[in-house]
Amino acid sequence: MIWAVIHSVVIPHVQANRGMIFMQDNVPCHIARATTHMLAARRVQVLKWPSKSPDLNPIEHVWDLLDRRVRQRPVQQNLHELEIDLVQEWTALFQLSIRNYVMSMRTRCLAVIAADGGYTRYSDFASSEI
Repeated sequence: MIWAVIHSVVIPHVQANRGMIFMQDNVPCHIARATTHMLAARRVQVLKWPSKSPDLNPIEHVWDLLDRRVRQRPVQQNLHELEIDLVQEWTALFQLSIRNYVMSMRTRCLAVIAADGGYTRYSDFASSEI
């Protein structure tokens, strides 16, 4: 699966946008030797990323916000109800909230650098909502 996405999406997108740096987390399949070799062979520059650093990835905070909003709803009885709730909550997320996460990245990066890659106040999703 990961290889299919890399071949069909990542590589064409990076090649069409010269100078782009590809960012991914340190999930084992993303950093497997075969995956890193494949990206290197196709000259895809990958951003070095500290392990266990969700505080540096705005989408992780958006997923957490979505999760908390869905959990505030009555318990879904089946997958279809869950899908409906997820779509409704995703649609209701304010773009401003998402933009605030993205715009906070400079501060988050500086905090991680100051902590030498360790724990920051942004490390806990619930406490870092902007």
